Amino acid sequence: MVLRRLAIIAGLASLFLVFDLARHTALAHPHVWIDMTTKVLFDKNGRVRGLGIHWVFDPFYSMFLSLRVKELAKTKGKAAHATFVRNMVGRIKRHGYFTEATADKKRLDFAGSGNTSAGQIKDGKEKGLFWVRFELNLKEPVDPKSKTFTYAVYDPTYYIEILHRERKPAYTMDGVSKDLCKAILIKPKPDAAAVTFAASLDKTESAGDGLGQLFAEKVILQCR
Repeated sequence: MVLRRLAIIAGLASLFLVFDLARHTALAHPHVWIDMTTKVLFDKNGRVRGLGIHWVFDPFYSMFLSLRVKELAKTKGKAAHATFVRNMVGRIKRHGYFTEATADKKRLDFAGSGNTSAGQIKDGKEKGLFWVRFELNLKEPVDPKSKTFTYAVYDPTYYIEILHRERKPAYTMDGVSKDLCKAILIKPKPDAAAVTFAASLDKTESAGDGLGQLFAEKVILQCR
């Protein structure tokens, strides 16, 4: 997916606002692209305890993130990547970690994050792309047998597009038997008006916190 976007982003150069980096000229929302894999994390009692999230950034933004880490390395040395991802997760915390989790349509709160890491892909077609990984822990575990658990990861303003990778498996489960639970991905279906509106926004304009949800994928967990 990232490689197919290269032709598009070659005409765009912009940085992720929540990371506080310098901006470059961009044409329309979104300005940054993330390919994602997610993992539903279960505890020993079969309850959902949190989510594991892995992001791979587009080539342009990967380049800028790499420069940021090089700057950090001047003071943090080998801890530059670890410092960067901790700072990044700290910044998106104020935006709910860009993650909405619900149980029977009631929004759930996160207790915090952990298991953070970051780096660059070393070889293959995606060599050089920057990645980050982190886990989010729910304040209260959810029994997916009695409640419908769903989640979506998105930037509320749609400045960043975050979609699951087309390469499977893009969304998995950890700590539960596959024959007990399955996850279903629901693709977004924004109407023409939303698409046109997003395309009309430049880097200085914001659609507020409602636009991103229209372009967000949702994963629904079904357990028995």
